Amino acid sequence: MLKITLSTTLKDSSFNEIYNFAKKASFDGLDYDMGLSDFYKNTKLTEEQKKFVVCLHEPRLMFFFESDFFLRKTLKKALELTNTKNPVLNFHLFNFRKPIFLNGLNLIEKINKWGEKNNVIISFESGTTNMASLVNKEGTNPEAFANFCIKNDLNMTMDTSHLGTFDINIIDFFNQYHKRIKLIHLSDYKNGNQHLPLFTGNLPIKKLLKLIKKLNWNGTIAFEIFKFETIDKNEKFKILENNLKEIRKMLK
Repeated sequence: MLKITLSTTLKDSSFNEIYNFAKKASFDGLDYDMGLSDFYKNTKLTEEQKKFVVCLHEPRLMFFFESDFFLRKTLKKALELTNTKNPVLNFHLFNFRKPIFLNGLNLIEKINKWGEKNNVIISFESGTTNMASLVNKEGTNPEAFANFCIKNDLNMTMDTSHLGTFDINIIDFFNQYHKRIKLIHLSDYKNGNQHLPLFTGNLPIKKLLKLIKKLNWNGTIAFEIFKFETIDKNEKFKILENNLKEIRKMLK
């Protein structure tokens, strides 16, 4: 069954504020954006909050170290933050060192085996054009990313804004790879501005939703929206709530 979740990437809101809003607005859960503070502050969630965490996002830049130590800490913390059936744990493929086929694949294999053992869906996400010269092309270039995931039998996270930076047609991309895509980071994109509210950019979001419905795709959508024209927190929440109502109507 398709789920629509809200990312905790809203930078000016606390976790409790985001959690309470998401519950009230009738999101299906949260996409918990893990950070280094979750480790040194040893973040604790209530049992009710854990049940609402459907997806988790690995700490950014954690895996440039290619370290089993950081890997174990990340996976252990992920299990402490969720108590749902078959949660999705998302990794940025570009966080694995260059070249990816030397050390990176070894860690990816360990992560996938851990996911199978703990009933966690492991998924990998590609990056943006401004990262292309810094990291492996498999972690940024959409075509190289998709080919790498197919070759190594990896689940994919489709980030609509990231694809927008490469001027990739999100309809064609989803139509081609939907069977492998487990998670969609949904936002709009325009003129270099990523993670915009839906229907405010240039991406064919409505056509994508129609295709999702037509193909009866049953993965998870996460609103990864955190760039607004307004600075008012309540107005941001209202925009997100309206976006949720609109796409629920389209997916009926």
